[in-house]
Amino acid sequence: MRWTFEWVREHKGLIALILGGVVFIVGSYWFWGVLVDYIKPKDAGARNGVVQTFALLLAGAVGIIGGIVGILNLQTSRRNLQQQHELEEQRAQEDALQSYFEQMGDLLTNHNLIKTDREDIRQLAQGQTLTVLARLDQRRQGSLARFLHGAGLIRRGKAIISLRGAILVGVDLYYADLNHADLSGTFLINAGLTHATLSRADLSDAYLTDAELIDTDLRQADLRNADLAGADLRDAQGVTNEELEQQAYSLEGVTLPNGQKYEDWLKSKGRGEDG
Repeated sequence: MRWTFEWVREHKGLIALILGGVVFIVGSYWFWGVLVDYIKPKDAGARNGVVQTFALLLAGAVGIIGGIVGILNLQTSRRNLQQQHELEEQRAQEDALQSYFEQMGDLLTNHNLIKTDREDIRQLAQGQTLTVLARLDQRRQGSLARFLHGAGLIRRGKAIISLRGAILVGVDLYYADLNHADLSGTFLINAGLTHATLSRADLSDAYLTDAELIDTDLRQADLRNADLAGADLRDAQGVTNEELEQQAYSLEGVTLPNGQKYEDWLKSKGRGEDG
């Protein structure tokens, strides 16, 4: 039974063509009967006229069907090309990420990237990182960020590579361990940071607009001048509403750790937004 389903799925185009042909033949036969019964030709000349009329109608129907088939084939071809392009892009991103890991591994093990005083080595690592980040999708950007943290390259106060100005819009960092990470000035707009560990992380000047920070560990995180407009901080740990208000650049539309909207919290305190 499974083999039958797989065969049908693989040959569904041929099956549809055969069924369409059968329907067309049956329909043509039925239409011929209806046409003859309607006109009721009385001699050979009239019958020839009926045949010619039927032939013209049949040719028109064939033309219409051919046009529809052509359009469907064109759409299928475009869809196949798009899927092929997407697969090629995915492979290219995977190859780029793997090549980056190999290059960084070489810099870490053979060139002592963590402790080297050579500025050219550091600049090479910085350039490679920003170049590859710009090519990757959100999931692979998350993998790269995890690698940088795990390798000790973006540690707060000792960062070898700076992500200031790096664009990680929508980056996937759910459940990521980024404690002590230096993410200052990073564009983390719409980032997925739910359940992430950002304790003691440097998020100063970071753009966290519309970011998901649900149940995120923010204990002793530096949020000075961070743009948190529209962010969701429900159940965020280690930070109070008052601390957020004191540090953040913007809290417009923010869902606070206690589940309140920032504007509603201000009203509950008897203050307006400018109060």
